[in-house]
Amino acid sequence: MQSFIDFLIEIQNKILKTKTVKKSNKIGFGVSVAFTSKKEKTREKLEQDVSKILKQCKNNPEELIKFIEAKGTKVYKIPFAKKIMNSISQEMGFVPEAVGIKALLINFAISANTEGKPHISFKSEPMFVLDKHECDSFWFVGQFYKWYAMKLGLTGYEAKTQELFNSFMHNPSDAKIQSLTVDEILDLKEAIARDVESINFVIDLAKSTVDSKVASSKITLDGALV
Repeated sequence: MQSFIDFLIEIQNKILKTKTVKKSNKIGFGVSVAFTSKKEKTREKLEQDVSKILKQCKNNPEELIKFIEAKGTKVYKIPFAKKIMNSISQEMGFVPEAVGIKALLINFAISANTEGKPHISFKSEPMFVLDKHECDSFWFVGQFYKWYAMKLGLTGYEAKTQELFNSFMHNPSDAKIQSLTVDEILDLKEAIARDVESINFVIDLAKSTVDSKVASSKITLDGALV
C-alpha cells in the first residue's frame, strides 16, 4: 500500500519538475487563494460526510450500495468483473464518466453482461462495476470515497482527465510527461491527488478500526489484499 502511494507521489513530483505549472490563462493571486481555500473546505466536507455515512451504514458495502443507488448512480454486479474491466484497461469499482472509445467499451462490456444485448454509446455515466462475490469492505470504502468526491465536484474525475490518468498509470514514462501540455499536467496532478487522498482515508480508517500492526493487511486495492 505505502509503495503504491510513494509511486503516485513520485509521478506527481516528476510532473511538477518537468514544466512550470501555470494555467495558460492568467489568474490573479486572490482568485487562486480563494480557489484553493474552497477546495480545502470541500475536502474537509468530503471526509466528514463519508465518515458520517460509513458510521450510519456500519461500513457495510451492501448498505453503501443502497445509498449510492438512492443518489442515482447505477451499480452493476457481474461475474468476473475484474477480468472484464481489466480487458478494457479499466479498474473494477467506481468508474467515472467516459467519452469516445473508452465509453463505447465500457457500455458494451456492461450491457453484454447485464442486458444480454450490447448498448452502443460513446458516452457513459459514472457507475460502479462490482463482482458478484462479496467485496472487501476497506477496498469498497476507497471506491465510495472517490465517488463521493466526484459528487461534491472535486476535480480529477472528468472523462478526459481519467483517460489521461489511466493511460499514464500504464506507462508513467518521462517521455510521456514531456509530451503533455500544461493544462494536461494540471489535470493529471488532480487525478493523482484524488487517488492518494482516497488511499490515505482508507489507511486512517483501518488504523482506527483494527490493530495498526495488521491494518495494512486489511486494506485492499482493486479487491486484492496488499
